[in-house]
Amino acid sequence: MIENRSGIRELQIARGLITLRWASIPIIFGFSLISLNLLGMSFRIEPIYVLCCLLAVLNVFYTLHFSLLSRHMMLTHGMSSLRKLLLKVTATAFSRIKSRGLLGILQIPAAGARVCAVLYMMMLESLKDIAFNIFSINNVMHTQVIGDLLIIMLLTRYTGTTESPMMFLSVVPITVAGAVMGFRSGAIYASLTVMAWTMLSMLIKYQFIPHIKFYPPLYGDLSQNSGWVLSNAIVVTTGLSATAYLAHKLTLVFKERIFFLNDMLYKSNTRAISSTLASEQTSCAWLIADAAGRVEKIKVDKSGVFSADLVDKNLLQSFPELEQYGMAYVIQAVITSGSRRTLEKIKIRSREGTEHIFNARISSFRDCDNQTRILAIFDDRSEEIFIKTHLEALKKELTELQSSFEKVSLENRDNHRLFEEMQKLANDRAVEIELLSHKIKALKAEESNTANQVASLMNELAALKATNDQLTSELQYKQIILDEISELVNVCTELEGLTTLIEKRARELFKIDNTCLHIFKAEDNLNRRSEILDIRTASPRLLDIPRNNPDALNPVLDEGRPVMISAQITPEKSATMEITNGSMHRLTAYIPIRHQGKVLGMMMLEKFGQEESSETTINMVSYYLKHASAAIKNAIAFRDSQSKNDRMHKSITRLYTQLDSIKAMVFSRPAEEEQPFFKILCEFAKITQLRDIMLVRFHNDSSAEITCRVDRSRQLILSQAELELMQMVQKNPRHKATLEQQEDDSTCTAYPLMHDNRLFGVAMTYYTSDSIAPDETITEFCVKLLRDRLALFTLNEEKEVWESFYHENLSA
Repeated sequence: MIENRSGIRELQIARGLITLRWASIPIIFGFSLISLNLLGMSFRIEPIYVLCCLLAVLNVFYTLHFSLLSRHMMLTHGMSSLRKLLLKVTATAFSRIKSRGLLGILQIPAAGARVCAVLYMMMLESLKDIAFNIFSINNVMHTQVIGDLLIIMLLTRYTGTTESPMMFLSVVPITVAGAVMGFRSGAIYASLTVMAWTMLSMLIKYQFIPHIKFYPPLYGDLSQNSGWVLSNAIVVTTGLSATAYLAHKLTLVFKERIFFLNDMLYKSNTRAISSTLASEQTSCAWLIADAAGRVEKIKVDKSGVFSADLVDKNLLQSFPELEQYGMAYVIQAVITSGSRRTLEKIKIRSREGTEHIFNARISSFRDCDNQTRILAIFDDRSEEIFIKTHLEALKKELTELQSSFEKVSLENRDNHRLFEEMQKLANDRAVEIELLSHKIKALKAEESNTANQVASLMNELAALKATNDQLTSELQYKQIILDEISELVNVCTELEGLTTLIEKRARELFKIDNTCLHIFKAEDNLNRRSEILDIRTASPRLLDIPRNNPDALNPVLDEGRPVMISAQITPEKSATMEITNGSMHRLTAYIPIRHQGKVLGMMMLEKFGQEESSETTINMVSYYLKHASAAIKNAIAFRDSQSKNDRMHKSITRLYTQLDSIKAMVFSRPAEEEQPFFKILCEFAKITQLRDIMLVRFHNDSSAEITCRVDRSRQLILSQAELELMQMVQKNPRHKATLEQQEDDSTCTAYPLMHDNRLFGVAMTYYTSDSIAPDETITEFCVKLLRDRLALFTLNEEKEVWESFYHENLSA
C-alpha cells in the first residue's frame, strides 16, 4: 500500500512537470520574441523555435505515457484483462461498421487509437516484472529530468551561454530530482549540469565552437572573461546544490509529518473504539437526548424495550408512560439545577405487550458546542421485582403450611406422614429460596458495577467539560490581548502615533492619571538619562525623581526591572479651616519596555486615588507593555528602515549623477570643442567635487601646453610650484605627485597621463582642506579615462599630420 501511494505521488509530480512544461513553451518562445523585437538582443529565433517544438513533442509523449501508465496501475488481473479489452474494442469497431455502415468506417481511426493504447498497456504489463524497465515511473522520471536538462542546456547554448538567463530554468528539474529521487541523485544531476555548462563555456572561451551572443556586440563579450565564467560557475554550482538539498530535506520533513499525523489518527480511532466498546458492555439501556427530548444516541438494553430506531425521535412521544411519571418536569429540573435525578419503578409496556419496570437516572452535561444534553440510564428492575414478589409469596405459603402442619399434628398423629412430606417440601422451598437469594446478590453486584461505570462516565464528562471551560476562558483572554495588539499593529509604522495610542490605552485600561512613554534613541545609560530629563511632554512630577536622584532608574536601565514609588498624601492644613477629606494614595512608577531581553523604552506613570494593590497595577501594565513591545519594535525597525532607505536613495541619486557625468565624458568630442577637453574636465570636477582641474599637454618636442582649465578665473599659466611639480612627474612618469600650497590652504595633485611608455600630459587637481577629499577610486577612473581620450586625440592629430605630409609629398 505504501508503494502504491509512492507511485501515485510520483505520478502527480510527473503530471505537474508536464503541466509546467506546457506552460514554459509559450513563455520561452514569447521571451525570445520580446528580447529580439523589443529589447534588441542579438541571438537567432530559429534554434529556439526548433527546441520549443522538440520540447512539445516530448511533452506529448510524456502526457500519453503517464495517462496510460495511470490506467495500467489500476489493473487487477493484468494481461487477461487487457486481452478482453482488446477483443472488446475490435468487436465494438466491427459491430459499428456493420450497424452504421459509412459512419462506422469513419470511426476506424478512433478505434485504431484505442487499439494502440491497449497494445501499449500490454507492453507495459509485459515489462512490469523485468529488472530494468525503461518505461517504469522511476526511469521515466529520470528520462524527464535528463531531457529537460538537455533542452535547457541547448537553450542556454543558443541564447549566449554565459550571458544567457536560461540557465536558471535548470532549478526546476534539479528540484524534482532532489525531491523524488533523493539528495544523491539530485546532487549527481546538479554536478553533471554544472560540468556540462562549464565545459560549454570553456569551449566557447577558447573558440573551439562559435559564440552566439545574447545582447548586441556594442556592450562587449563576457564569454572571454575568465572571472565572469568562474563566478557564474560558482553561483550555478551553489544554487543547484542548495536546490537539490532543500528539496530532499523538505520532502523528508513532509513525509515525517504525514507519518506522525497518521499515527495520531490511528491512536485517536483506537481510543474512540475502546470507549464505545466499554459503553456497549453494560446490560442497561442509556441514551443521549437534547433539552427537547429528541434522542441523538442510544444503547439498546437486553430486553429490547429501547430499540435503535428511537434515534431522531422524541422520547416522551415514543413512550407516553414517561409523561405520567413527570419525566418532562424532571428533565427541566436537571437542566436548571445541574444535579442528578432518579425516577424509580417506571412501568413501560414493550411492543410485544409485556410490562417492564425501570429505574431511570437522569443527568445533564454540555457538549463541545456548549449545548445542553441529557444522559438517561434505564435499569430494568422487572426480573428483580418479580423474584422478590415470588420470594414473598413462597415465604407466605411456607408460613401457612407450617401452621396447618402444627394443627394437623395436634389433631391427628396419623397425619405425621403428611407432615414429613410437607417438611420435605419446605426444605425444597428453602433451597429454592437460597438459590433466589444468590441470584439477588448477583443482580445487586451487577447493579453496583453498572453504577460504577456510569459514575466513571460522568467523571469523564465532567473532566471534559472542565477542560472545555478552561480552553474557552483562555481563548477569550487571548482574544482580548489579540484585539489590543491588532489595534497597535495598525499604527506600528508610525512611532509617535503608536506611543500616543499606548499611553491612551494604558490610561483607559488601568485608570492612570498621568503617563509618558519614551522610546530610547541612545544605547548607553548616560545618554538615556539625558533623554529622560529632556522630555517636554511629561509631567514635572514624573521627572522630579530622575532629576533629584538619577540612580533611582538603575534597575530600569541596567536590569530591565520596574521601579515603584508610593506615598501617602495628606491634605495640608490652613490657618482658617481644616480639610478632612482623608488621605490619598499616590503611585509613581517607571516601567521598562523590553523585547527579546533588550530595553526599548520606559513608561512613566502617576496614579492618584484610594490605596490599592500597587504590585497588581504594575504587573498588569508590565504585561500589557510586554505584548505592545513587538509593535514598538516594528515601529522602531520601520523608522530605521525609512532612514536607511533615504540614505540609499541619496547614494543612488549620487551614483546616477556620476554615471551621467561618466557617459558625458565618454561621448564627448574634444576636437569639436573651443577648448579641447574642457567638457571632460568639467564633468571630472563635477564627479569628484574638486575646486579646479588643469590639463597640461606634452608635445613631441618636449614642450608643454596648458590645454584648458575648469576655473576660468585663474590664468592658464603655471606657477613656480606647479612647474616643479610637473617636472617631478616627467622624471617619474609612473607615480603621481602631491603639493600642499600654504598660501590658499589647498592641495594640488599631479597625475601622469602615460600610455604605452609615452607621457602625453599631466592632469592637476585642486581641492581645499575645507572640502571633502575626493574618492581615490573615482579619481583614478576619471584620470584613466582622460589619459585614453588624450592619447587618442594626440594620435589622431599625429595621424592627420602624417597623412597630409604623405599626401603633399606624393602629389608633388
